[in-house]
Amino acid sequence: MFRSLLLALPIAVIGTTASAQVLVTTNATSDTLISFDPFDGSLINANVFAIDNTVCVAAIEVNGEIWISQQTGDRLKRYDSAGTLLGEVGPTFTGGGLDNIRGMTLINGLIHVTNDGANNGATADSIVRFDTSGNWVDTLPLAGTSPSPYSVILHQGELLVASSSAGDDIHRYTTAGVSIGTFHDTTSLSFCHQIAPASDGNVWVANFTTGGIAKLDGTTGALISTFPASGARGVFELGNGNIMWTNGTGAHVYDTTTQTSTMVNAGSHYHLNVINGGPPPTNAFCFGDGTGTLCPCGNTGAAGRGCENGTNSGGGLLVDSGSTSIGSANFVLSGSGLQPNQPGLYFQGDNAINGGLGILNGDGLRCAGGSIRRLQVLAADVNGASATTANIAVAGAVNAGDTKRYQLWYRNPLNSPCGTTFNLTNGVEITWQP
Repeated sequence: MFRSLLLALPIAVIGTTASAQVLVTTNATSDTLISFDPFDGSLINANVFAIDNTVCVAAIEVNGEIWISQQTGDRLKRYDSAGTLLGEVGPTFTGGGLDNIRGMTLINGLIHVTNDGANNGATADSIVRFDTSGNWVDTLPLAGTSPSPYSVILHQGELLVASSSAGDDIHRYTTAGVSIGTFHDTTSLSFCHQIAPASDGNVWVANFTTGGIAKLDGTTGALISTFPASGARGVFELGNGNIMWTNGTGAHVYDTTTQTSTMVNAGSHYHLNVINGGPPPTNAFCFGDGTGTLCPCGNTGAAGRGCENGTNSGGGLLVDSGSTSIGSANFVLSGSGLQPNQPGLYFQGDNAINGGLGILNGDGLRCAGGSIRRLQVLAADVNGASATTANIAVAGAVNAGDTKRYQLWYRNPLNSPCGTTFNLTNGVEITWQP
């Protein structure tokens, strides 16, 4: 029975720390790249290396290199970890050009650069995409839906693009750049600078004009909460649950308990990204808690978990730990709230099914699909928990820049709420790094 169900499943360290993960931003006051601890936001190195005296919006890692987008320089600069210039892309190239560029992100092996202007042969209001060698791949026109785009992320298998001009604060697209519709557009937000995933599956937004950090519902785009952050540019959820944000005066950490912000470094800072093998935050999605697709037989789970499974655990929960750097080989998927001593299958898919909301499957929701890879079969312990021991990157045959979705299918024959005797956890979405 169990087997038949399984077959049916369609860089060098920066700064003075030995950590494989560092959070970086640019400082236009000191013209340096700066690194912070991605767990608590503490300053690691205020001068990782010198950068050009121009507006540098984003720094990301690409195959062990550090790429920096120059808004006023209309080009991408490529450095090694010591700050040695390796090359540049733009302002012109075969196929187009760059003009007034802003944020950029590595998505599915392609660098996505937000472009505003039309000089240098560039397409106004667009995303320009390059491969990891710096070759132009294509340009996605966004005119009419994302005026003056400022940042882009992958969310629930779709692109979210933030705009600095009125018209559509954040818009949704397929990964091919086809408009899906508005994600958020209200007077509550204005000049959305950086958008970033939240650990609970929602979305953080740094708002420059309205001066605040907002959290939006990951499915509907509705405003959940805000806190004051004057002239906000960058935003990142730290490992301890607090929020780092930047503006023209410095980098700050917002304490979610005291609801106060403290400056940790002065200067004119921009977008925040994790590099050096440190991935963007993993994105939990597809919950059986009633926020998306309803569970099959009214067996709603607890917040952030899968559908209830008859053990009164609130549903199965899938979390990750370790680094999503392929080279680190220490990434682990862990399940809890399972039925004790019952087997489960950890699996990988390319897609977030039904826009990340999932579809009915057994007693739960199927969240991950497309090119399914079975990673490891494990039995839950007496406490209803298990954790992978396999090298997930190897088992999943992933490459740097790949975004994959993960889920745990497990048996629940005891008190099966819907009588199918199997269930699934929530899903987890990650982007693999070198």
